[in-house]
Formats: sequence, C-alpha cells, structure tokens
Amino acid sequence: MGYYEYLRWIEQIGAKAVWVFNIGISYTEYIPLAQLGPQIQDAIDSIEFANGDPKKNYWASLRAQYGHPEPFNLSFMALGNEDCYKFPLKVYTDNANAFANAIKSRYPYMKLIVNCQHALASLNTSQIDFWDDHIYTSVDWFINNRDTFKNYPTTGPRVFVSEYAMYTNAGLG
Repeated sequence: MGYYEYLRWIEQIGAKAVWVFNIGISYTEYIPLAQLGPQIQDAIDSIEFANGDPKKNYWASLRAQYGHPEPFNLSFMALGNEDCYKFPLKVYTDNANAFANAIKSRYPYMKLIVNCQHALASLNTSQIDFWDDHIYTSVDWFINNRDTFKNYPTTGPRVFVSEYAMYTNAGLG
C-alpha cells in the first residue's frame, strides 16, 4: 500500500492517519544532521501532498490528478519508529529536533509523535505533542506496572501505548 492508498483508506474508514516517516536513521546507518536537508524536504513534500492546495503546490497538484483535489487533513506524524536505540541518543534527538522544527515552523497544527521515552529530556518538547510508548515484556511486568502512567506529568507531551505484547511467561496465549 502506498502513501496515497493509505490516505484514501484512512479516509474511507473514517479514521485519522498517523504518517510515520523515516528521520534519517536505519538499522545499520544514519544520516548526519548536516546532511538531512533532502529527507526533511521529503517530509515537507509528503505534508503538501496530503494537505496542500493543488493550485499552489506541485505535490498537491499530483494528488488532484490522482482524483482527490480536496486535502486529506493529515494532522499526525511520527518522527521515526524506535530509532533511539540503534545509535547514540544524540543522533535520534538531533534528527528528531531538526524534523520537528522544520515541520512545526510551516505547519504548526501538525501533531508530532515520538516513541523514545528516554529521549524526551533531550527533545524540544514544545514541538512534540505525543510520546508513543512501545512495551514488549512479560506478563508479570504488565501486572506489576499497571499504574505506570498514573503519575505521568499532565503537562508536556501526552502519552499513549500503540504497541505492546507479552512475550515471556505468557503460557499458550
């Protein structure tokens, strides 16, 4: 499924899209901060494709040519996916901050999501709207930590858990 097909499908089921895009970090290498310009431009272009005015923007005009002249109203974007564990944390925070600054300066309405809790202290959290926790652990952890977010701060990025699984001591289920 491509980006356009994804946006059409989300629209058809009445959901809100979350566009997760690469911030220059793979499993084996990363793009240094000083060389991120083309990747940041790709993210900007993807927003223009989804939300731009076809009369004013090339990418939005392509969307219109594909048969969807109205914007998709994309409003949620995730800055990578579990990228903070692969290299020094500074690589993730530098890249995430660069993308967040570029996106929020042009599209202040865009809600930005990170999923690296331990990176929050090093991120410009005024630009980050949500922290998406991914929890993969034992049944016992879930039982013993059922109040994990009870005392989470009510200011700053909101928290939600979009990925979770019990993979040890789970029996047959």
